[in-house]
Amino acid sequence: MIKKWNDKIEKAFDVNTQDLSLLESQQTFQLNFENHSLENLSYIHSRISAQNITNVFSQLASFFEMGFLLEKQKRNFAAVQGFAFGQTLKLDEKNIFLNLPTTPLYNVVKTSAPSILKKMNYDFLNRSQKMNAFVITISAQHSLLVFSQLAEPWMKLRLESLQKTLMKISFE
Repeated sequence: MIKKWNDKIEKAFDVNTQDLSLLESQQTFQLNFENHSLENLSYIHSRISAQNITNVFSQLASFFEMGFLLEKQKRNFAAVQGFAFGQTLKLDEKNIFLNLPTTPLYNVVKTSAPSILKKMNYDFLNRSQKMNAFVITISAQHSLLVFSQLAEPWMKLRLESLQKTLMKISFE
C-alpha cells in the first residue's frame, strides 16, 4: 500500500517537473522560419510506414510551437506522440483522446486552440490565447495536430509548405 502511494506521489512530481520545463522552454524557444527547410522533409522521407511515421512527426518540432501525432482508435483519436517548444512530451499516462471530424487527406482544418488545449490539459501553455490549431489528416489512421502563434499571412505560407511536403510523402 505504501508503494502504491509513493508511486502516485512520484508521478505527480514528474508531471509538474515536465510542466515547469515546458514553461521554461516556452520562454527561450525559437521557431525555424524557413519554409524551404520544411518542404525539404519530403526529400528525406519519401516512403513512410506506420512504424516510421513518428520520425517525420518529430522533424516538425522546430517549425511549430506544439504538435501531436494522433492515431485513430475506433471513433476517437489518441495522442501517441507530442512536442511543445522543442521538447518531446511524455504522453504515456495522459490518455488524451479527441473526437475529430472526418476530413479529406492533406486538408488543413483550423480549429479552436484554447478548447483543444484545455481538453488535453495543456492550456497553461497558451496563456496569451494567441495560438491557432490546425488538423491535417495524413492517412486513414493518422492525423497531425499542430499549434502556432504565427500571424495569418506567414501561417498560411507555413501550412501550404507543410501540406506540399506531406503530399509528397507516401504514408503506408
